Amino acid sequence: VAALEEDLRHPHTLSAEDVLAHFRVSLETGLTHSQVLQQRLRHGPNELAEEEKKSVWKLILAQFEDLLVRILLVSAVVSFVLAVLDEKSSEEGITAFVEPLVILLILIANAFVGVWQESNAEKALDALKRLQPDTAAVLRDGCWTTVNAAGLVPGDVVQVKVGDKVPADLRVAILNSTTIRVEQSQLTGESQSVSKDPATCLPLETIIQGKVNMLFASTTISNGACVGVVTATGMATEIGAIQDAVQLAAGEEEQTPLQQKLDDFGNLLAKVIFAICLLVWLINYKHFFDPVHGSVIRGCIYYFKIAVALAVAAIPEGLPAVITTCLALGTSEMAKKNAIVRKLPSVETLGCTSVICSDKTGTLTTNEMCCTRLVIPKSSSEMVSYVVEGHSYAPVGLVQGLSEVDWQQQGSLQAFAKIAALCNESRLEVEAGSFRRMGEPTEAALLTLVEKLGVPDPLLHGRCWQKPRDREDAMAFCKYWTSNVQKKATLEFTRDRKSMSVLCAEASGAAMLYVKGAPESILERCSSILLPNGPVELSAAGRQAIRSSFAAMASEALRTLALAQRSGSEDLLSSQLLRDPANFVQLKQPFVVQSFPQRTPAAMAVPCLRQRIARQVNVLHRPLAGFHAVRHISRERYNKLHKESIANPEGFWSHAAAAVSWSKPWSTVLDRSNPPFYRWFPGAQLNMCYNAVDRHVEAGLGGSNALIYDSPLAGVKKTFTYSELQREVSRTAGALAKLGIGKGDRVVIYMPMISEAVFAMLACARLGAPHSVVFGGFAGPELATRLEDFQPKAIIWASCGLEPKGPVEYQPMIKEALELVETTPSVRICKQRPEAAAVLDGDLDWDDALATAEEVACEQVDATDPLYMLYTSGSTGKPKGVLRDTGGYAVALKASMAQFMNMAPGEAYWAASDIGWVVGHSYIVYGPLLQGCATVLYEGKPIGTPDAGAFWRVVEEYQVRALFLAPTALRAIRRVDPDGELVRKYNLSCLRSLFVAGERSDPETPRFYASILNVGYYDNWWQTETGHPICGLQEDSVGRKDGSAGLPLFGYDVAVFDERGHIMQEPNHAGHLVVKLPLPPGTFPSLWNNDEGFLKSYLEEFPGYYNSGDSGVIDDHGYVSVLERSDDVINVAAHRLSCGQIEACIKAHPDINDCAVVGATDELKGQVPIALLVLMDATSRAKEDIVQEVKARVRHDIGAIASLAAAEVVEQLPKTRSGKVLRKNIRGMADGKLPPIPGTIENPPALDFALNGLKRMGYAKGL
Repeated sequence: VAALEEDLRHPHTLSAEDVLAHFRVSLETGLTHSQVLQQRLRHGPNELAEEEKKSVWKLILAQFEDLLVRILLVSAVVSFVLAVLDEKSSEEGITAFVEPLVILLILIANAFVGVWQESNAEKALDALKRLQPDTAAVLRDGCWTTVNAAGLVPGDVVQVKVGDKVPADLRVAILNSTTIRVEQSQLTGESQSVSKDPATCLPLETIIQGKVNMLFASTTISNGACVGVVTATGMATEIGAIQDAVQLAAGEEEQTPLQQKLDDFGNLLAKVIFAICLLVWLINYKHFFDPVHGSVIRGCIYYFKIAVALAVAAIPEGLPAVITTCLALGTSEMAKKNAIVRKLPSVETLGCTSVICSDKTGTLTTNEMCCTRLVIPKSSSEMVSYVVEGHSYAPVGLVQGLSEVDWQQQGSLQAFAKIAALCNESRLEVEAGSFRRMGEPTEAALLTLVEKLGVPDPLLHGRCWQKPRDREDAMAFCKYWTSNVQKKATLEFTRDRKSMSVLCAEASGAAMLYVKGAPESILERCSSILLPNGPVELSAAGRQAIRSSFAAMASEALRTLALAQRSGSEDLLSSQLLRDPANFVQLKQPFVVQSFPQRTPAAMAVPCLRQRIARQVNVLHRPLAGFHAVRHISRERYNKLHKESIANPEGFWSHAAAAVSWSKPWSTVLDRSNPPFYRWFPGAQLNMCYNAVDRHVEAGLGGSNALIYDSPLAGVKKTFTYSELQREVSRTAGALAKLGIGKGDRVVIYMPMISEAVFAMLACARLGAPHSVVFGGFAGPELATRLEDFQPKAIIWASCGLEPKGPVEYQPMIKEALELVETTPSVRICKQRPEAAAVLDGDLDWDDALATAEEVACEQVDATDPLYMLYTSGSTGKPKGVLRDTGGYAVALKASMAQFMNMAPGEAYWAASDIGWVVGHSYIVYGPLLQGCATVLYEGKPIGTPDAGAFWRVVEEYQVRALFLAPTALRAIRRVDPDGELVRKYNLSCLRSLFVAGERSDPETPRFYASILNVGYYDNWWQTETGHPICGLQEDSVGRKDGSAGLPLFGYDVAVFDERGHIMQEPNHAGHLVVKLPLPPGTFPSLWNNDEGFLKSYLEEFPGYYNSGDSGVIDDHGYVSVLERSDDVINVAAHRLSCGQIEACIKAHPDINDCAVVGATDELKGQVPIALLVLMDATSRAKEDIVQEVKARVRHDIGAIASLAAAEVVEQLPKTRSGKVLRKNIRGMADGKLPPIPGTIENPPALDFALNGLKRMGYAKGL
């Protein structure tokens, strides 16, 4: 018994029999009368403790707690007393008391308004707090009876059924139905009702959401019935614990900012007034003895009255009244919006708010479900989606496009309405014109949709459709469908079948099985699909169309539900339909999607916050529940997910792959048969263009923005919706197909940042033709090298690119490249730009090619087929062709956009890079479009087009949620705008995240912009070879670390190796950064036509690991910091110095905008560090002084061994387009050599700046 007494604190760990034994009660008799009395004496009534109410006097006294009010009150009293004592007051009459009376009247009015407001709010809150039911069905002395819920005691045997609110915490004992489901969102925030299981005994540490053998007070039974044993009542329940916490928090009230300011002002004013009054009184002390007063005492009193009058005059007695009036008016306005304000100062709090965090379920939502879309088959391979109006259980709102249903032509709709009405255990009730459900929210939403559709009966339809309903007609249309059908058996929902079925006898005597459930489960068991004109066989294309439709809906956080039916002729009781429910061959019906509607006031308030208030006062709204981003993550959750992704990558990534639309499933998730050449999702088929464009159109999102083209250089702005993008891409693909380009053919795209470049990429993906983007402006020999290696069948190019100084013609580079290659592309298409048109010689004009093109469908390709090939600089001077597959890349990008980038469909995303770079492929084109976002394509510069506010203008204009750019761009902006004046010019409240990559971020830049923009700043590390971030996550308790790229993302097992090839177990030691094989999906499987080079360049040095070529450290929190490329190390007298470490030290100088440190050859020490410095534009100090300060800083912060041998100020640093400093070229020039210039260079003139700077330091001899 003692053990049971101890364990009952955790009844979820015990069986129902043990709980019954503890209370000495049985399910046949319940508690006896004497046991009830004993338990009531011990535990008290089953009621939540009421917060002690303030008496009226306490409320009145609370209004006088303000110091200014108290000073005024004292002043009024003193003035009143002096008026009474003054002999002259009898002569003045009532006028002597006017001043104190006015002050008192103001204070009384102020107190009255405050007391009245708090009293009204208390009454409203009392009404809202009535969560517990009034009665309960309880078994006592062998008889079932109904008692007041407050009379329940632990040990009572209670019965609950559909629609009941649970009266106390119960241990479920037996089910009176096959299953029971409970809606407990008001307690746990769970959006779906929860199944309960009496047979389960759970571990002690199980959280409340996992206690499936318990029912909790104030939750609601949504399906089924059961008998349970009361284990806790009143404040001992889970809802009681919440109540206790609320009351505890209420006692820790803090003053609002306005109250704090008024208190500070009152304190200061009181001190100043007291000092002045005392000073005035003392200054006149000589006049105390004037004979006119009659005595010294009277003289003192006379001048004391003057001092008091001065005090009263100095105190703004109207201030409390003005504040109270303003707050009361605010309260009145908020009351009109159904917002209850308990205390007047709370009105002011909203004005001081910068971030609003809210729960999703039950706070912004109504705890109701509604059908928002109805999807039905239009043909065997095409689905059509209808938007359903309305946000409650009231059957008011049209199904757009089906407002007047032709029931004779819509056999599939008739079947849908019938299944939804019959395969349902819930009901709708109406009281005083308000509809409420009894049963499951999901089922009630289906009933509401049936009532919105109407019926074929003209009389009934005309009487009830879109009309007010009484209790009799609440479910008039549902009754129409169910009136001539008898339910014979119900197969309730199970996790195995993921569906619920009812077996019915039709009026004709036929047996029919009606089913509703998860679309994927229903689809697997279907053989045909019901079209408006009858059933047809369900083809592979049809299955794909259905999967794509509900996958797109699910990605919008909508719940999908499918309906199906099957006819039978067997005797009902022995029907084969019941014998083996797992193998039904069913007929596919429409499916619907549901969501939690926002509360009516919230539905108006949230957009107002985002679109109006946020624009004016920089308020950010953040929903907490349902927030799936993992870039900020607890250590416990990170360890669990990361370990799973490494130990079981197949299971981890198969789950992520469910968000991608596949035309054919994979044979295995990861093919390990030929290491180190791993392949993801072999056997599967898909189309990248379909996933990025078409499926969003099919899902009804064709009107959403897809591509935003903004070119300050061309003076053009153009936005393409998903439907428009689909049309452009399909026509482009049609033009290519007409010219003989098809699956497997290779295409080079040589274009600048124009929308046609994106069309071309997606068109190639649509046809299954691998593409290679060579960014416009690459020199002829560089382009020729790539053409020779890739051997394309076609090249698509533009006539020119645009720079701030003017157009850059591409035709000379094209001609030079074609002259240098042995085999030229047979198809050449040119997009003419008006700034500099080309003279076409055998090339086809883009517009002419598209003029006669027809749209083409998506070609399915293997998941392991190449999507594109992207060239990156090679150590030998020859570019390496990094290969990218299709399936794994789609899975990785879709997951990273949702989880790491935290982007939702419909939001705007901007990667401020170019499409010729890996960032452009992943996060300008494919990633955002896979997620259904609007992606920004910007043809311009961070400065000079027209100024350093260009980026912020784009963010504001297109309401960009996340901005991805290189730190070098931020430094360029800050160099011109060091104080952020241009940032403040724009309303950037829409921006919530800043992602940086491409080079190591200096500490000051992220601090500055994270602060001034008030956004999350995420440094992340990735490479052309990986295609998406390797690191970037941040632990909740740690946050961002200066110079660190954060924690490794899922699937990346990062380690540090020393020079001998051993893993460095201790943290904070620099070495080679490597990643254990296999790499996650989306990374490169090999190099183009160069498996040997793939092995030699990346896998040979550290067997079993991918050698990133970067050096760095992993700290004791697991954060990865990338220092520099492994060859960016300076050897000074056998000491290895990090270029990145020295550069970080230099960049901390306030006058330094950027720098580059390299090791120059030295006869004595081997190498010595030298530095090229770029100053802030606003710097006016002498360059020589800054150079000396930089040298001193390095020597002091790092040590004498790192002392700079020389440093020089230059105008620019030579960099690649991704922002990486060309240290190899600088180091070579310092030693008198001229290394090959990489084709990825962003600013060739900067090489001359660097060369001249080196010469001024005494290096670069002979050049």
